[in-house]
Amino acid sequence: RDLHRLIRRQRQMCIRDRAILWASILIASFVLTPMALSFMPGTEVRADTITVGPDDQDYSTIGAAITAATAGDTINVYAGTYNENVVVDKQLTITGAGSSTTIIDGSGENDVVRITVDGVIFSGFKVQNSGSSDGDSGIEIQGTALDPVTGCEVSGCEVISCYFGIRLYDADTNTISSNNCDSNTAYGILVQNNCDNNAISGNTANTNDCGIYLRITGSSNVVSGNEAKFNDYYGIYLYNSCLLYTSD
Repeated sequence: RDLHRLIRRQRQMCIRDRAILWASILIASFVLTPMALSFMPGTEVRADTITVGPDDQDYSTIGAAITAATAGDTINVYAGTYNENVVVDKQLTITGAGSSTTIIDGSGENDVVRITVDGVIFSGFKVQNSGSSDGDSGIEIQGTALDPVTGCEVSGCEVISCYFGIRLYDADTNTISSNNCDSNTAYGILVQNNCDNNAISGNTANTNDCGIYLRITGSSNVVSGNEAKFNDYYGIYLYNSCLLYTSD
């Protein structure tokens, strides 16, 4: 009789343990399934589009939109003047309504737009009034020697009245195209300090101290199809740098 009781008790314990196991598996499936799906090949990850403007858009400043965004989002900026200094520290696409109508004004302080991460697409703005100190730029793409910023695109912008127009510093494999970098204090476009494999094409860099300046860069930057005239000293100037190709 004792043996039968022992066997019956063991069966009951096995049934209970199986029930607990299946309950745990069921709970885990609810918790982990959304997470697992996000890593499955072919699963669509939706990127948001955020709007910036003076009326009924999502945000009234570009900086606030960047803070709210996540990597991969698009920020569409409506026509207007935005008095701010913008730091792009997420992989975003930021598009203005056009350089004649969408203005970012740095109010004479620091960089107007600074890009510090890979893969940023920035286009369609007039950028003006950086600080007046050496290094202050209208648009700056800046990494470090050990971690250069790569894969960014800056196009269709007008950069005026800045110390440097567009500056690349410790930045590799970026594209600077179809921008007007005129009437800046020092250089229209400056590529500086261990930059390599960048493409500088189709830009104008007129009426600066120097139009396009490559300083202590790698040997595989491509400068082509640019206009650099009416500058005080040089159209295109290389210092400890090499060009892969130029037809300017």
